[in-house]
Amino acid sequence: MQSNERVQSAIRMRQTTNKIATVREPRGRVEASVISIATSRGEEVTRVSAPTLVLFSADRELTALVKKTASLPWKIQLCEDPAIGREALSRPSVRLVIVDDGAVDEEARGWLLDRIRKFVPQALLIYIASAHSEIDEKRARRYAAQYYTAKPLDLDRTSRVIESFIRAASERDGATDAVFARS
Repeated sequence: MQSNERVQSAIRMRQTTNKIATVREPRGRVEASVISIATSRGEEVTRVSAPTLVLFSADRELTALVKKTASLPWKIQLCEDPAIGREALSRPSVRLVIVDDGAVDEEARGWLLDRIRKFVPQALLIYIASAHSEIDEKRARRYAAQYYTAKPLDLDRTSRVIESFIRAASERDGATDAVFARS
């Protein structure tokens, strides 16, 4: 368990200020994000962050599906406005990004996909179009989306795809195995 030793070693690090350190394996895979926080009493609290799924969507049905499919230890960061998504994308724990283009203006779609690839190149990407168009599909593929689909969604299939992406991201990056909710 060499990766566990690295995480434990990183946890034992002593820093005097708040700091986020990303622990990586030799092949560059993100193992964990270690956050050290100095308290007002001079103590230091250290914790390993959970893997994060960033969802760009204003669709309540899709949001509910994602929340039902991904459960602990995964955190879900909902961004209804792509302009505020930059903060969510700056987290080293981001493993999966889902873009529902209904939440993004036509002109901003390429910009958002470019930001995703720039800030979290390791993240798996699912692109959901409001309606299928060749332009949107080509754009999603150009920015290396691993899965493209269009609405109306087959909810069972979409849930299985999200579940498999979570599992793949967890296995690839050494994240803790996710627990999947089943109805």
